[in-house]
Amino acid sequence: MANNGNPFPDHTPNVTIENPKVRKAIRTGIDVVGAATFVAAAVDVASANIDLAAYTIPVGAAYLALRSVFGFAVDNRNTPKF
Repeated sequence: MANNGNPFPDHTPNVTIENPKVRKAIRTGIDVVGAATFVAAAVDVASANIDLAAYTIPVGAAYLALRSVFGFAVDNRNTPKF
């Protein structure tokens, strides 16, 4: 595919999720879960009256796994190689 002088290709081979809006929506959704879990864990640690560990630990573990897998399987494959 010709890029007509554009230094950025308009097609990246081996793309897992071709639509950038879909990639962004999935990544944002995963990161919202991570941010909310981080805030909940911080509040849990800061307050003796709140115990959210039964929720924040498994959700945090799931977030770390999902974000890592998404990063390796989707983000890395969608990053152009220069």
